[in-house]
Amino acid sequence: MAVLTEDLIRLLDDMSNGLRKGRYPDRAHGHKIASILRTVADELDV
Repeated sequence: MAVLTEDLIRLLDDMSNGLRKGRYPDRAHGHKIASILRTVADELDV
């Protein structure tokens, strides 16, 4: 779980840098990040 969380933090950090510059992630990348967020949330909810 720790490795997954660290990878998620890196993804979110990269995405936030792009958002600051006005660039939104493409649909596929956004879907992947949302899916990972849901998986982590489900694991933490146990």
